[in-house]
Amino acid sequence: MKDLGRSTTQPAGARWHRRAPAIAGAVWVLLVVATVGAVEADAAAAAADLAVTKQGSPNPVAPGADETYTITISNNGPSDAQNVVLQDALPTGMSLVSEMPNPSNPDTFTNTSTGNTASFNSSVMLNGDTDTFTVVAQVSSTLPQGTMLTNTATGSSDTHDPNPSNNSGSATTTVSAPNAGTPDFPAVPLAVLVGLVPVVWLIRRRQSL
Repeated sequence: MKDLGRSTTQPAGARWHRRAPAIAGAVWVLLVVATVGAVEADAAAAAADLAVTKQGSPNPVAPGADETYTITISNNGPSDAQNVVLQDALPTGMSLVSEMPNPSNPDTFTNTSTGNTASFNSSVMLNGDTDTFTVVAQVSSTLPQGTMLTNTATGSSDTHDPNPSNNSGSATTTVSAPNAGTPDFPAVPLAVLVGLVPVVWLIRRRQSL
């Protein structure tokens, strides 16, 4: 027998209350997808053109002497460069002495070394900035005259670089002949020098007659 006292039709408010969590979850998923897509689009649009140059002094350099390299990295933009790495791997015949960022650099870099490779790292390099670094290397004392030493530094970042052809800078130095130094003259005893005085006097005396 049908129960005429109970209605099987639920109010519209009750149906909405039951569906609300599912609708809210779907909206949340759409918002997350849209946010991730926007972030990825911004990352894809970012670009930072890094340019590296290097100079070495002195040139030529004597075996066993130090060579000082000045490295410059510039961010030509148009965006900031994220997680920048600048590496300088010394060629065979050179040993790393020291590596140091310029204290007046506009961006903060840390420096480390592994073997004969110097590394400089920065979490961000701002658009338009230029930073410089100094690397000192010792030339092997056994290198022959005329040896050419080419040292290359390379910069990179996590940001897309539209012009990777200028990411490296090189300096070539020629090894000169070993320093001859100051020749050593044999010591002359004082008695010999004193004994030469009358001899010189006699020679001049005879010349004056």
